Amino acid sequence: MPKVIIDGIEYDVAPGRNMLEAALDHKLDLPYFCWHPAMGSVGACRLCAVRVYKDENDTHGKIQMACMTPAKEGTRISIKDPEAAEFRRYVIEWLMVNHPHDCPVCDEGGECHLQDMTTMCGQVYRRYRFLKRTYNNQYLGPLVNHELNRCIQCYRCVRFYRDLAGGDDLDVFASKNWLYFGRQEDGVLQSEFSGNLVEVCPTGVFTDKTYDRHYARKWDLQTAPSICIHCSLGCNTIPGERYGYMRRVTARYNGDVNGYFLCDRGRYGYEFANSNSRIWECSVGKGDERTNISWSGAVNHAREALKKAHGVIGIGSPRASIESNFALKWLVGSANFSTGFSAVEQEGAELALRILREGPARTPSLGEVEGADVVVILGADPTNEAPMLDFAIRQAMRKAPLDIARKLKIPTWDANAVATALQNAMGKLYIAAPWAIKLQGIAFESILATPPMTIDLAHQITAAIKRKSTGDNLATRAAADLLDARQPLIVTSVSAGVEALKAAANIAWTLCEQGKDCWLSIIMPEANTMGSAMLRGMTIEDAFYRIESGEANTIIVLENDLARRIGTGRFDLAIQNIKRIIALDCIETQTTTTRKAEVVIGVPSFFEADGTFINNEGRAQRFFQVYIPQNGINPVWSTMQELASKRAEWTVIDDVLRDLVKTYPAFAPALEAAPFADWRSPAGRKVPRQPHRFSGRTAVRAKENIQEPSTSPDPNTPLSFTMEGDQNPPAPSLIPRFWWPGWNSEQSINKFQIEIGGPLHGGNPGKRMIEPSHDQPIPWDLLDTEFKIENQKPQTLWLVPRPRIFGSEELSRLAHALTELTPPAEASIHPECAEELDLALGRQIELEIGGTSHLLNVKLDESVAPGVVSVPSGYEETMGISVPVTSEDVVVK
Repeated sequence: MPKVIIDGIEYDVAPGRNMLEAALDHKLDLPYFCWHPAMGSVGACRLCAVRVYKDENDTHGKIQMACMTPAKEGTRISIKDPEAAEFRRYVIEWLMVNHPHDCPVCDEGGECHLQDMTTMCGQVYRRYRFLKRTYNNQYLGPLVNHELNRCIQCYRCVRFYRDLAGGDDLDVFASKNWLYFGRQEDGVLQSEFSGNLVEVCPTGVFTDKTYDRHYARKWDLQTAPSICIHCSLGCNTIPGERYGYMRRVTARYNGDVNGYFLCDRGRYGYEFANSNSRIWECSVGKGDERTNISWSGAVNHAREALKKAHGVIGIGSPRASIESNFALKWLVGSANFSTGFSAVEQEGAELALRILREGPARTPSLGEVEGADVVVILGADPTNEAPMLDFAIRQAMRKAPLDIARKLKIPTWDANAVATALQNAMGKLYIAAPWAIKLQGIAFESILATPPMTIDLAHQITAAIKRKSTGDNLATRAAADLLDARQPLIVTSVSAGVEALKAAANIAWTLCEQGKDCWLSIIMPEANTMGSAMLRGMTIEDAFYRIESGEANTIIVLENDLARRIGTGRFDLAIQNIKRIIALDCIETQTTTTRKAEVVIGVPSFFEADGTFINNEGRAQRFFQVYIPQNGINPVWSTMQELASKRAEWTVIDDVLRDLVKTYPAFAPALEAAPFADWRSPAGRKVPRQPHRFSGRTAVRAKENIQEPSTSPDPNTPLSFTMEGDQNPPAPSLIPRFWWPGWNSEQSINKFQIEIGGPLHGGNPGKRMIEPSHDQPIPWDLLDTEFKIENQKPQTLWLVPRPRIFGSEELSRLAHALTELTPPAEASIHPECAEELDLALGRQIELEIGGTSHLLNVKLDESVAPGVVSVPSGYEETMGISVPVTSEDVVVK
């Protein structure tokens, strides 16, 4: 480990670092703008100037940029050198020449990196008295504001957008001393990660447009550590609330999961919590006779209904926490609990769980995915199903050829030199999908394939791996690259169907059998699909069969729209035999579950509750209540106790988790996902949800009482609903915000990490619950079904649900900003197939599945595989379609 000297003090640094990283690793304050830990160094801003000495005898040295100075053995620099400090102050002064003096009205004010660095450099006075250079701002869509007059030309935005996110509609345009960072013309940013510009930009050029609509100063936001609910990846987030209203969501660093970034669905989907679809009032009755009632009144009504019921079945949900699902299972009994999956969903989720538990292939974290060098995607669309997996694959392909730079002795942090050395070289990405997914732009090879063609290709790859074939076709080329790979990765999705899961596992396990450490990543449909599969229970269809057979006549539905899963036709038919539906939800469901219920009990959204999600890799992660919900709505686990004739010994949510682990020991690692409610800091204090500058505590409820209200207690967690508490960094899973003296922006994350870009002090949040089985024989019997393409009729038409990043997920589709980006419900079909079916653009196609008729406009699309009709999943028009089905299962009219 090299030793360097900074201001006369010797420090150990990790190999391959530059001196800016070395200084920040040791928590020294050295200003910077253009450098970012995820993007490396380009030396554009000149702010990290230090004096560099040749050796201990050199008393003069020279000014150099720390971000471009390798941290080699014996490197000597001075940050405090007066000339270097003055140089940095001058850099700030010339950057501020054209910068507007609008800090009091800038959305970035209070968490602005430019403010922090200006203060750190000691620049307090502007001498420039002439006209400023100004720009016209652009419309960039409903998510991001553009105010280019604040730009300091650090290039971070275009480097992130183009190099990391793969976007091509944002760039820098130059003429003489004019630089313009924006689009060629006004228009919606096309990247699914555009919201990260808000956090990447060190000034206020790019700001959150949704936050601007309901703005509150950063020091007035109440925050808590949370987990994104909008897909199965479990990205870490920091939601912010003010006056009982969700204001924004920002990324919470977790080096094992999402790192520094979020997708736009995860960042902007929060507005569902403020939507008109929220259930704030409990109600009883049906149809027009429904009347609002207090929470306690609704619980009493439901309790009496349960006493009179002839058998009760509880239907859980993969968007509810494991604690909430377990509480429902405890209430109705294990034999009467449904996971809330349809039969096809449960088959896929349970198979995925068995493959990951019993097979030899490890499922990687998102952070580990970035280390893969050969990736095969089978039937999945990561961009729309699990966007941050798309982002991780892009980083993997970008980093895969870094050995080229290493052989030339170019440090990996030197971004421009690395780019020149690589000359656009990428890792090997193979894709077989039913439509052109966005990752095909960086794919080595890709094909448009129907589901059976995808599975057949997977079997060919498996056979080629076993034989080590050297033929010249897609399967043999992919097999050869997988065998030569340093770290191969196979990606598929539950939504691709069980045969695709088996085919992907077959490739991964065959590589493991050949001695390769192959990873297998399976995209799950929802935030807690893995947890629900581990909890086990009957399917929705099984539950309705029990009702039809007379074993039960009442159901309790927890945060689930049943019609969304089995189709409106099947749902309407099934509820004819149900005497009572008791629904617990935070939103009015799209169709009829809450509307058909006799009792509707409002429950907190996940922003207003505590709990645990288990993501697609089997990582248990805790999310914490951000604020107290309106109208005295209680947590689900507490509501279940009130509904029961018996009483559980649950006083806090930790008790529910402990009982869950006693009943199902496989959940034991979840106990270590976060500290329990009795945790206290070394000073014996809780973690405050409010920052130390929080203001307006009297004004919050001034319309009710002019006296400052007492602090609401929180017995469930180590956090408090106040600004009083220990503001020092707590355990990593309890960090409610990133802040450090002198570092008010997200750049303060550096102070919380063991080393820059590495894990947080105390380790990254979450606890893995699933590891591969290496000491058992490979369970090939799980993959017993051989699906041959020749078994399919040539004219077979496949109806394939197509996920949409905006529109398919149940909660985010209610967010105001994302509704503007939601594509219409259309059936996309290749022109050749449309001609065979006598379908033309503008006509409609009627699809009948399981008794439910779906009428959609036709869209002719050459990017869809011939033989495939793609329909958007999760839309009201396509309820019940969750996996590919053939024309034998669907009637096309």
